[in-house]
Amino acid sequence: MFKYIDSKKNRIFIEAKKLNEKKYRDRRGLCLVDGEKLVSECIDEGIVDSLFITEEFTFKIKLDDINTYVLSSELFSKLSPSKSPQGILAICSIPKYSQEMFLSLVKGDRNILLIDRVQDLGNLGNIIRTGYAGHIGGLLLVKGSGDIFSPQVIRSSANTCFKIPYMIVDSDKEAMDILSELNFKLVASDMSGKVEFRDLEIKESICIAVGNEGKGLSREILDRADYVVRIPMQEGLESLNVSVATALLIYHFM
Repeated sequence: MFKYIDSKKNRIFIEAKKLNEKKYRDRRGLCLVDGEKLVSECIDEGIVDSLFITEEFTFKIKLDDINTYVLSSELFSKLSPSKSPQGILAICSIPKYSQEMFLSLVKGDRNILLIDRVQDLGNLGNIIRTGYAGHIGGLLLVKGSGDIFSPQVIRSSANTCFKIPYMIVDSDKEAMDILSELNFKLVASDMSGKVEFRDLEIKESICIAVGNEGKGLSREILDRADYVVRIPMQEGLESLNVSVATALLIYHFM
């Protein structure tokens, strides 16, 4: 069903635009997905609540069962989080996992990631995308990390944020308690590590911990780690980009 919106004061438009802010995404359990390819994938997954398209947009997929709102290009640009809108935007359901569900899904032979307050949304999206490609079974995020269902993360993760079970914990201690329950070894990445990551071989499932771009991992996580590994690099360079470092660890321990 197609409906036209011709004013930024329209209630549906206002409510949709609010989803550019985290507090409204959290409150409503919905997020914005921008761009034809990503929206098409969300339609296939059955998670689309409604669509917004420009008057000029032509879409090859049948939209009869989805509420679709048509806007002028000018109005659409005020709604879209993208600097270069493609003329289609979806409101999608955010997947939710209880602790019990998360634990049951991540038990097995896949590694998981512990993300300790990584805040840059581009880095976060790249980490999730690489994690999905590298068969990571779940994400454990410490509160203070970026929002994995922000438009920027959805875009840079190429929608893989919808495909990996995740859990957000309030503290490092809560993260450690969950890892104890899973009985996963904890491998932390830090320049203080005495072992180069390439020299560590582990056959069992592990949790790879990566930290904040500026501060790195918390002291509690480093103290509780079974292994602290470093990534060798040229003198004069303090660290690698966190998404690059994570990619090296994911594929080494895969």
